[in-house]
Amino acid sequence: MTPKRVSIPSAVVSPTEVQTEVTHARDWLDERGTQRNIDGMARYGITAPKVYGVSMATMMWLAKSAMLMATHAIG
Repeated sequence: MTPKRVSIPSAVVSPTEVQTEVTHARDWLDERGTQRNIDGMARYGITAPKVYGVSMATMMWLAKSAMLMATHAIG
C-alpha cells in the first residue's frame, strides 16, 4: 500500500524570502552532517562535490518540519 500524497498549496513568496530559506536549510544541513555519515555514503558510492553527511532520519525530520511550517503559514 503506497502512502497518500498530500498536496500543500504554495504561498506566494518573494525571491529574497526563498533565498533566505535556502540559506537557512543549507546552514541547518551543515550543522547536522557528520564525517561518519559522509564516510558511509562514500562506501555505497554516493559522492558529490558537496556532501552534507546528514542521515536519512534527520532529512525526514527536516521534511516533516518544513511541511508543518508550510501548513501553518497557509492556514
